[in-house]
Amino acid sequence: MPINPETNQKSALFYAVNTPEGVRYTKSSSITLNAQKQLTINGRALLSVTGQPITVQSENFKVNADGTVSENGQNLGQIDVRVAMDTRNLAREGNDLYRTADNQPLPSAVNNGQMSYTLSQGVSELSNVDVTKSYTDMTTAYRAFETNQKVVQAYDKKSLEKSSE
Repeated sequence: MPINPETNQKSALFYAVNTPEGVRYTKSSSITLNAQKQLTINGRALLSVTGQPITVQSENFKVNADGTVSENGQNLGQIDVRVAMDTRNLAREGNDLYRTADNQPLPSAVNNGQMSYTLSQGVSELSNVDVTKSYTDMTTAYRAFETNQKVVQAYDKKSLEKSSE
């Protein structure tokens, strides 16, 4: 991902989805099918680069690394991936939806020479936090705090005894 020279922040990629309020952007990548066999994210139609929902015939579709959706060898469209060079220009709408503050569309990351991304079907992006290690570290820190607290209490008790002599 390119770094914005003005903010020194990495750009962020988003999927374009259709909502009653118009096109919105999401980082969620849990793609499902609705009753019309359209690809959706959280119930919102996932848009192709042509701005139309992508419709499949069955659950046997394939998403290629470039976002091209195909089924039985037939190309059904390419997922619309957008890039926010400055995420401060995004307004959060809730439910993992974003819009641009100036209501201008985000630039496309598809066939953009500055962008390099890969979509992987059947893979969920997880947090980069190791829960077990974090919990262990937190427990260790808590126990160290308790031990130090007992030392301070013992010191206070000794100081109080000495001052009352």
